[in-house]
Amino acid sequence: MVPRFRISGSSRLITILLILFHSLSSKASPDSLSTASDTFKVALLLPLYAAQLEQLDTVPDQSAQLISSSIPALHFYEAARMFRDSLAANGRTVEFRVLDTGQDTSSVMKQLNVFRGGQYDAVISMLPMSFQPYLTSASNRWKKPVYVFQSSNAGPLQKSQWLRLVLPSNNTQIRMTAMRLIESYPNAEIHTVYRDQRNEREVARLFKSVIDSMSNDTMRCRPFQYKGQGWTGFAGRLSREKKNLVIVPTIDESFLSSCLNALEPVRKEHDIVLCGMPSWEGFESIDPVLLQEMNTILFNGYHIDGSSPDVMEFRRAFVNEFHADPLAQAYMAWDALALAYNEWLGEELQDARLIRCLNIRSDLVPVCEGCGKENRLVPILKYHDFTLIPIGTD
Repeated sequence: MVPRFRISGSSRLITILLILFHSLSSKASPDSLSTASDTFKVALLLPLYAAQLEQLDTVPDQSAQLISSSIPALHFYEAARMFRDSLAANGRTVEFRVLDTGQDTSSVMKQLNVFRGGQYDAVISMLPMSFQPYLTSASNRWKKPVYVFQSSNAGPLQKSQWLRLVLPSNNTQIRMTAMRLIESYPNAEIHTVYRDQRNEREVARLFKSVIDSMSNDTMRCRPFQYKGQGWTGFAGRLSREKKNLVIVPTIDESFLSSCLNALEPVRKEHDIVLCGMPSWEGFESIDPVLLQEMNTILFNGYHIDGSSPDVMEFRRAFVNEFHADPLAQAYMAWDALALAYNEWLGEELQDARLIRCLNIRSDLVPVCEGCGKENRLVPILKYHDFTLIPIGTD
């Protein structure tokens, strides 16, 4: 059962952030810790930039302003409050300690060195991937679960059994997608198309490595390096008898447009399935009708399914309370807290779960013996009626 959202407090984001700043600066937060053993105590590491907000608030004869860089963290914090209030309605207690980190490297390092994370049941961090080495070290010192959202690979999880990767690492997303592709298209001709750019080249190589390994065929995936000399050579590689799975690991909208233009004259003569990257969801100049006609599929470790009842209820509650459409960080906060809360309950209480994650449909699993845990569920999406839906839901 998804708990009903019962929210109290201010209805304005700016007011909440001002209140939060004063509680942080006075070190007397209303979300301070208690000693109750049945209270779930969480530390949130958020780049709120509250000190800058106070400076804006002291300017006379001006409306209160928000610092744009603080808005994602603010949405995260507000979703956390919603989570807390939903459990309070069911007689459960959650208490927060908010550490306003900013993103200055030296400042964050000093904060992590003196912060006593071990007195909390979980630590959830919005710090970017560049701070992962410091969090890895801190998690080993605190010996409490530390939840993060970004990682290139599972390497940090091998260095700390306390790290929890809420979203699949970039490496895991590519590997899981490649495995899904070879299972779904066992008889297709598989191609990768990339330029001589490090990111595209390395992603294409990883796709090829997994696909070739699963097929026991070193030529199962055929690479094509585009060198700016036209697309004629690639079009000639496409099979007329078999399905062609074309993987284009680019985040460059103009390069994708060039690729689509090259495929347009031949696509009706060939059976083509196009596979792209998560960033394609945000492309604005690419015609979604064309992508649907080319049977385009994407992968995204954190796709927010707007048609999900859980998501729609969450969004409605957030908009009603804060008069703002929730950013992705709001959904991420809810899911991370749900995962952390379920882990805190322990296996013996799994049947008593009150929270179901909005977007994450699997528990975290260890990447190796004695290592940290990673979510390894990667939604595979396709275009359908001008939107992206998880495969198997249409």
